[in-house]
Amino acid sequence: MKKILLFGISLFSAYSFSQDIGIYVENTTVNIAGTETTVVVEDPSNWEGHLTLDVVNEGSTDLNVTIRRVRLDYVNGTEDAICWGPDPLTGTCYSKEDVSSSGDWSTSLENLGSQETGWLALYYYANDNRGNATYRYYLVDENDVKLDSVDVKWDSESVGTEEATVPEISVYPNPAQNVLNINLESNGNEYGLRIVDILGNVVYDEATITTGQIDISNLNSGVYFYSLTSRGEAIKTDRLVVKK
Repeated sequence: MKKILLFGISLFSAYSFSQDIGIYVENTTVNIAGTETTVVVEDPSNWEGHLTLDVVNEGSTDLNVTIRRVRLDYVNGTEDAICWGPDPLTGTCYSKEDVSSSGDWSTSLENLGSQETGWLALYYYANDNRGNATYRYYLVDENDVKLDSVDVKWDSESVGTEEATVPEISVYPNPAQNVLNINLESNGNEYGLRIVDILGNVVYDEATITTGQIDISNLNSGVYFYSLTSRGEAIKTDRLVVKK
């Protein structure tokens, strides 16, 4: 029941405009500006389509950049969300209620200094709908000039029967402040939760949890990673941003 994001890159599908902007898969040197990247959603009943990108201003002048998301192919009933900003602590996250309301939607402008890296997190909620949706994400400056773009194909068509039986689980909000909400499927299984910081130190570890709220008021602002387990197996692992 492990969740895996698979990336496939096609070098002909999107448009590339600028030599001064790089769009990289997070913590890699893979520049996907002007390409199409496929993210396979293993369990369409969860929102686990997730792609984090590093947006690098490789030019010599500062840029004010907004992210414009345009649906090229849409699967009815699906939703998406976007986080954009300098880093996970100071960036702005836009909920699926905000973003999914329009087929052509833009974030606010964020300043990206010369040689600085911005944080772009893309989320896709399949909501138990199968199909292939393609979204184009433009990087646009304050003069409405398109700097570059990347296409993301969200694939919930390739899900097999076995993967579709993964329990429905949600953990929110993210970023969080003092409380983390946990919704667990009532199927008789026991669930555990562990949270570690970026150095791997365990800051929360509970062998048995139930649907409800987890108090994280003792955690400082920063980036953490959580893992939900059932029957000794990790069934959901993701990054958690705590923002006080």
